[in-house]
Amino acid sequence: MKNKRPIFLLLIGSLIVSVLLVFSLIAIHFFVKELSIWIIIGIPLITGLFTYTVFHYFINIFLNDRLRIIYRSIRKGKITKENMINVKLSDDVIGKVEKEANEWAEDRNKEISKLKEQEEFRREFLGNLAHELKTPVFSIQGYILTLLD
Repeated sequence: MKNKRPIFLLLIGSLIVSVLLVFSLIAIHFFVKELSIWIIIGIPLITGLFTYTVFHYFINIFLNDRLRIIYRSIRKGKITKENMINVKLSDDVIGKVEKEANEWAEDRNKEISKLKEQEEFRREFLGNLAHELKTPVFSIQGYILTLLD
């Protein structure tokens, strides 16, 4: 239901436009010129449907443009026409993007944790290597100093 909210907002906006048009036509009917009942009902109905269709179309274009940017960044710039066709034809575009963004975030978190483990291993390895190399060097240095004395 959460993903259908913009459509309900568009519907409410179209209904508001229709109601305002009905009131303005009724005001024209009473104060300026008598109008047919079909004009008072038909014009707002047609206008409401028209505004709903236009706003729905432009909002879909707006969302698809923004989603292309998100897809491009998620897929590291590897976007194909096939992916975009699936995005345009999908009914639940926002849900699909949310799912893929969550998958992407999980992959990045796994990658980051793996890199942290590798960093910790590298530090430990270098510390052990340095310790193991220092011990014989100090022993050899001690023997050399003893021989020099």
